[in-house]
Amino acid sequence: MVTNGMQNEGSPQSVRGGMILEEKIVKALNDPETFSKCVATAFFRALKRAGCSDPQIIAVASDVIGCLIDSLNKFEKRRRKVSV
Repeated sequence: MVTNGMQNEGSPQSVRGGMILEEKIVKALNDPETFSKCVATAFFRALKRAGCSDPQIIAVASDVIGCLIDSLNKFEKRRRKVSV
């Protein structure tokens, strides 16, 4: 079910009936050279279709980068513990 242009969790369909983001990611995995561009474009389009503004999309992208940094920091911390 779609409410306020946003997809509810658990909904198998994307806004406007397009391929859901997860399906696009899985399909993009078959082409490593264009993977990140395909995923980024699909993610951007999904956010735009959902009604996100450019500043909101920038904030989401920043949060994704923050999640990656947190994950890398945790990995590095665990790696250092194991090697001590």
